[in-house]
Amino acid sequence: MAIFNQTGTNAHEYVGNDLSCSNCHLDSGRQAYSAPMWAAYPVNPKYRSKTKMVNTMKDRIHGCFTYSMNAQGSPSDGPPPRGSDVYRDLQAYFFWKSKGLPTDVKPESAGFGKIDKPAKDPSRERGTQFFAAN
Repeated sequence: MAIFNQTGTNAHEYVGNDLSCSNCHLDSGRQAYSAPMWAAYPVNPKYRSKTKMVNTMKDRIHGCFTYSMNAQGSPSDGPPPRGSDVYRDLQAYFFWKSKGLPTDVKPESAGFGKIDKPAKDPSRERGTQFFAAN
């Protein structure tokens, strides 16, 4: 949980920015519709069209370090090596979160929630005004 919530402190050598896992997976990976970890663990490994292969949970974590946490700019200049305890510790946390859920069944509130298309198209002018006011 410490790695998940304070990734830059507890896995600093593999993080090239100020993000932690919990920046995307809200409430320590518990919040529904924000890619909760309790919902991800029971459905992995699974095929992902993005990578065109079956990904394990370790593959998904590796991808987060590489792309979301900019591991290429980290002190070690890369994500945790494949045998790192970071993967084991994060997977143990996800397993604990998902305890009691059936495997290979996607929970209803997994992934990210859908939102309706805005009533207005994007506008640089409105954006500039909103930014200045806030």
